[in-house]
Amino acid sequence: MNILYIYNNFQDSNFEPGNENKIYSYYLDVGKMTSQNVTNLNNQQRFNGLALELRDNYCEYIYSLNKLFIDTGLIFEKKLSLYFLTDLSNKRTELFNTYPSICHLNLIQERVKFINIDKIILDGCEKNFIEMLSSVFKGKEIEIRNTPRPQKAQNNFWAQAKFLIKTFVEIIFLRLYRFSAPKEKTIKKLFLTRYPLHFHAVNREEKYGELVGENDYFLISIITDGSHQNLKFNRYVSALTGLRSFPAKFLILDDWLSIVDVIGTFFKLFPLSIKYSKLLRHRYCFRNMDITGFIHFELKQSLPRIPRLLMFKKAIRKVFSDYIVGDFYYYLHEYCYGRFFTYILQTYFPRVNKIGFQHGPASRRKLLYYLAENELDSGQNDFINHLPIPDKVLAEDEQSKRVYEEAGYKNVRVMDRIYRLSYLENINRENVIPNTVLVACGLHDGELLLNALSNEMLNTSDKTYYFKLHPRAHNSHTIDLIKGLNTENLKIAEKDLTYYLSTVDEVIVTYSSVGYEAHLLGIPARIIDIPGKINESHLLDLKQSEGLNI
Repeated sequence: MNILYIYNNFQDSNFEPGNENKIYSYYLDVGKMTSQNVTNLNNQQRFNGLALELRDNYCEYIYSLNKLFIDTGLIFEKKLSLYFLTDLSNKRTELFNTYPSICHLNLIQERVKFINIDKIILDGCEKNFIEMLSSVFKGKEIEIRNTPRPQKAQNNFWAQAKFLIKTFVEIIFLRLYRFSAPKEKTIKKLFLTRYPLHFHAVNREEKYGELVGENDYFLISIITDGSHQNLKFNRYVSALTGLRSFPAKFLILDDWLSIVDVIGTFFKLFPLSIKYSKLLRHRYCFRNMDITGFIHFELKQSLPRIPRLLMFKKAIRKVFSDYIVGDFYYYLHEYCYGRFFTYILQTYFPRVNKIGFQHGPASRRKLLYYLAENELDSGQNDFINHLPIPDKVLAEDEQSKRVYEEAGYKNVRVMDRIYRLSYLENINRENVIPNTVLVACGLHDGELLLNALSNEMLNTSDKTYYFKLHPRAHNSHTIDLIKGLNTENLKIAEKDLTYYLSTVDEVIVTYSSVGYEAHLLGIPARIIDIPGKINESHLLDLKQSEGLNI
């Protein structure tokens, strides 16, 4: 009997199939089968290749769902489809398994095309993947083992109520601090940012850097949408206190947010949820694959952000009504957060020059940057059917510029310098320590990197590995796993990143921008492909386009 064994777990599988069976294995995660005489079907190079090949078709499919939003009446001010304010439309592969799972199933189909599979065993696979695979392999015997608990979408009502109550209290506290508005009414350059998230020093924004001059202003939000920044109340109060001694010029967007706006948002939740729930009655299929479970989860996760963004409509309009702004710079312009600013400005303040700012490395496999062929607005201001975009986009380098242009963005320019990387100019590589390795985690890959490298670290005692956790990730479980390995050559990197980039002789990443930064410094940078994850490294693009040995 030919058995296809699909496994999804961190740990190695001890499944013993019996000598009479021919086993073909496929792993969705880093765990592997310990059994002998097993033919593994994984091919990471082909997997990443499929991520490129299917990308444009998938973007077209996701954009086609906008019609459902329109038909359901999910339109803001009769001018903007709320589809464009969803994480679904952003195609966020770092949050959702939908697209990677599609790529996996396509690769599985390719690999078993000429194999007569009698039985499929799904071990540790999530419910949505099982349903998708079953829709393709109809008539095959399927055995399901160790199904994990389904990932739950957040309870929309309670999540929203908690956020709005918290926002209500925060606005009252903000009024007590009585920040004075600038007297000058003309602002040549205004930079949207979040405080304190993106300020390493009191007046230095980590993304814009030296681009912000002494006469320029920040447009600061502390509350934001509760997703891109969500401070506990004591940290919120601390942030307000910090702003009292903030040396740069700034406006606080939240100061224009009224209590009436917050209360009004609460009463809009129910009718919005009723309309939105109709989207969950549909079944969703892509290339004959039933991906309903995946899309439903993305829709549920997307809903809470929408009313939180709409809550800021009057506040944004008040700011740009009170001040004459020349150039408005903003990163996250590709995300829902930035898209809403684009819509408001293009609709009510079209004379403001909207400059989208690349906030980090781009990749040809990162779906966030890519759009359907006719998705972009081309000047007609039809934001029901087309996405509002900036007047200009500043890209970090030529490779990123090509990504934006390939994705359909217009008027893309390369920055004079990559401002977020200006700290590299002060790194001195004269005292490199041999056999030291920096493992740099991204926001979502800490545990994956640790599992992928654990055997290497345990078996390479002559090297010291410094594991640098992402400062904004949830790291407690990863730290426990590091301690559990109990190996002397693995250490949590507690010093500043600049120290390690000054001293190590190798850097290991998946998609973290630290890999590209190491490359710029001449440090050998190794890319780790994590089974089950699309490699969205900017370095991989460079490798493929320029033939670099990485």
